[in-house]
Formats: sequence, structure tokens, C-alpha cells
Amino acid sequence: MPIKVIRDPKKKIQSHNNWVKSVAYSPDGQFLATASTDKTVKCFEDGKELFKVQHPDWVWHVCFSYTARRKRIATACLDGIVRILEATTGRVVKEITGHTGTVNCCAFAEEGETIVSVSYDHTAKIFNVGSGKLIHNIEYQCPVLSVAVSSTGTAFTGDTSGTIKEIDVKTGKVLGEWKAHRGHIEVLALSASGDFLASGGGDECVIVWRKESGKGWVEEQTMIHFDVVNSVAFSPDDSILGAASDNGAQLFEVGGEWEEQANIEYHQDQVNGLSFFANGPRLTVATASDDKSVCLWDLSPVSVALKVLKAKRAKEGKSSRVSDGGKKKGEVTVGDRTDMDGID
Repeated sequence: MPIKVIRDPKKKIQSHNNWVKSVAYSPDGQFLATASTDKTVKCFEDGKELFKVQHPDWVWHVCFSYTARRKRIATACLDGIVRILEATTGRVVKEITGHTGTVNCCAFAEEGETIVSVSYDHTAKIFNVGSGKLIHNIEYQCPVLSVAVSSTGTAFTGDTSGTIKEIDVKTGKVLGEWKAHRGHIEVLALSASGDFLASGGGDECVIVWRKESGKGWVEEQTMIHFDVVNSVAFSPDDSILGAASDNGAQLFEVGGEWEEQANIEYHQDQVNGLSFFANGPRLTVATASDDKSVCLWDLSPVSVALKVLKAKRAKEGKSSRVSDGGKKKGEVTVGDRTDMDGID
């Protein structure tokens, strides 16, 4: 199956004055939040700016939490503070202090009641969102760059030593850890099902891990890139894994043969962030770049083609894993593509 090359975004947002480091859709897809080194976080609806929140320094990360009680945005800033914002107005409702270095990433946990943040100060911290009180402090031997939290209350962190730690959010206990990458771990993402964990970073690889009963997390698949991996994300239906780097963004099927399905080639600088949103059969991904732009891409044709491919494989009874072309089983090299104009 030829790899589609996508070059025409359905919408381009050129609003920031400097690098856009992070992008996140709200769970219902109504809002899109962005974080930038222009010291702002912005929120958009249908491509139109709703509000801007000025920060005292560069903002590295932004994420949402939607519950029946409240809708919140969290931001991670170079000044070491995690800020909690109202998602609809941008009002800062809490500034959470406690880190002594840059906060690189943060993620809500326990239905938005707590937040996990990681920092250059060699710690991961778990705070109560309402009070801002520190609940747990987990110490490391090196800076911590990334965090992802499961719906069951488990946090995963990636650090500059290439180690992933699995942490119980409620107790702060480290449940396990393993050496995952040869370089730093820039990003982590969990699939919606919780079956897969994706990690990426300085060794130019995306590695997918699968939870195996009695064995913990085992390596499922490795995608070899040609540059540092800046972001990874699963689509809401767990059909596509996206990975962003200095070379653009690649889209892989989840499970099966983990083959690359499409490649986004448009931005004029490195791509830092990815965020998916699904509305029925429509699948959209947002990309954030150092070229100061955010682009929205219609991936519905890719999603439909992938469903057809999987149905065909199931009918033919083909193996779910690839081992051909002289490649190591469980390894895919990014870039084996047929150049195409647009997407069909």
C-alpha cells in the first residue's frame, strides 16, 4: 500500500509570534489550545481566537481536563509554575508552585482532581488541583521531560536517561521502571484503550510498548525516524499513531503491521505537537510547529482506507505482524514512501 503524502491543510492558524510547542484539542473538539515561546497560551474555536493568556516565560505544554464538574486547561511554563485555567474563559484559577526548575510537561489525573508535572529539577510531582497542595514528590537522578496518565490512575514518565517510570498516582509509589531509549525521552502517549504506550525522543525512534500479563510492559514495535521525535499521539479510536519530528509528521496504523500510512509534509520548520479529534467518521489532527503556525488536517480518507485494509487482511487471514523485506521483525523504517500529490 503506497504511503500518502498530505500537503494541503484544511485550515491554517497563524496567530503566535514565536515557536508553537504544544497543541491540544478539548475532549469534545470544540476548543483547540496552543502553547508558545511567545509566552502565551491561546484557545481557538473554529479557527478563531477566543482568548489569550499571557505567561511570564516560554510555555512548553498545554492539556485539557473535562469532567461533569468543571472544564480546565493546564499549562507548563519555563518559570516552574503549573497554571490552571478555565477552559471557556482563560481565567487563571490556580498557580501551582513547588518546582525549582522548568516544568516540561503536565497531565491531569483522577478525573481532573490531581495533576502530575515533570521538571528539569529532577522530580515528578503530584498536586491537588483545587488547593495546589503537593501530594507526592518523586525524585530522579536526572531531568524529567515527559508524562502521560492513564484513565486508571497510573502515570508514566520519561527522563533524559532514557528511562520510563510507572507510578501509582494515588500513592506516589513507583510500580516499575525500564530502560526504554538510548537517548532522552521527549514524549509519551497512551492509547485510549490503555493497551499501548508510545515513547519517542533523542535516539530518533518511536517505540510502542504493550502491557503483557505477568511480564509488565514489553516492546511491541519500533519505528526508526531520521530525527528527534518531538511528539506522539494516538487517535481517539486507537486506529492511528501519529509521530512528529523535524521531518514533519508520520501516521502509522495501530496494531497489525504498524505500517506507515501517511506523511504530513507542509510546515517550514520542525513539528512539535500533535492532537487528534474524532467526530463520527471525521478524523482531524492538529499539528504545531516552530514555523509559528498550527495546521488542521482531515485524516478521514486515511482512516477509511485503513479500515478497508484491515478488513481485507482479516478476510484473507493474513498474519498481524510483519517480517519481510529484510527488516527486523517489529521494526519499521520511516521514509519508505511513494511520493503523491495531496491525498486521495
